[in-house]
Amino acid sequence: MRFFTLVLALDVVLVVFLAQLTVDHQVYLRNIVFSSILADHEVASEAELDQRLAEDFRDETAPQDLAKYLDAAKLGRLRIAAAAQDDDALAVAVTRELGQHADSAICGIESLGRMVQDTARGLGCCSDFSKAWIFYARHLGLKVRETYSMTHTTVEYFERRSGNWHMIDPLNHLQIVDQHGLAQSQFNIRGQDLFSEFEVSMKLPGDPGFDAIHYVGYAQTQYATLMWKKGVNYLQIEYWDSLLRAIWLPKPLRQLVLLASGIQPGWLMLTTNTLAFYLRILQAVLLASAALLLGVNALALWRLPKRFRGSKPVSARSDAGAKSSA
Repeated sequence: MRFFTLVLALDVVLVVFLAQLTVDHQVYLRNIVFSSILADHEVASEAELDQRLAEDFRDETAPQDLAKYLDAAKLGRLRIAAAAQDDDALAVAVTRELGQHADSAICGIESLGRMVQDTARGLGCCSDFSKAWIFYARHLGLKVRETYSMTHTTVEYFERRSGNWHMIDPLNHLQIVDQHGLAQSQFNIRGQDLFSEFEVSMKLPGDPGFDAIHYVGYAQTQYATLMWKKGVNYLQIEYWDSLLRAIWLPKPLRQLVLLASGIQPGWLMLTTNTLAFYLRILQAVLLASAALLLGVNALALWRLPKRFRGSKPVSARSDAGAKSSA
């Protein structure tokens, strides 16, 4: 019983410690645990990165089913753009149809099913707008993926004519282009001096006060580490997430369950050689600690007194034995 009490106290201390961390720190630790970490020297080209990412990328099996989440009027206009078979033009058209002036007061809209409707009203942050963009783009046939720096979420789409990936920022309605106006991938942007080799191309009149050069999401230091989500299976995620919502499980716990079960894909992380070494050590420590904690809790439950497992108390058995002897 003492061992069980000690383990319970340890669990409480851990929960309190995690609760004291900021949301940014909690997300940081979660991302480390569920990421495949690559160092710069391990990726010679974007083609190699694409190959590694495609190995276990989870795609939507029926993207046409996303239509029930989309605005019918906007979808009608976008189908006209899709008919032209110009991936760049379609990507920009989807961006223009999203809501503007996001207040970012809410970040991580509770239900994926509400993502499109809420962002159209100006609610949500970069990750919400990126997912809403992906809903439209996937339904209309674009091959897409989410990308993350440490502070900002954008998307990439595969431009079939050139055979290249192009980034677009659904929240800020912009693309990063080279000096010839050609859209770039996050991999290319990461390897260059962002605002000397490349330029910002605004896709809407937008906020005249927006300053991309000083925007934290485009700070060069943020590009030391980039992450690509290894899937766009949002319908499957929404189905299982709705079941967990029905039992009032908080969103952080729902995300943890979905990630641990493999329903929600993790990330492919590309970072510097030095940081990759550190992050791999941290990942190993976190995984080992989690395994140890689970093992200790399992042992504690196994060693619970038998009266908590439905067996008769020892004294009762002793009395029964004494009576039979008599």
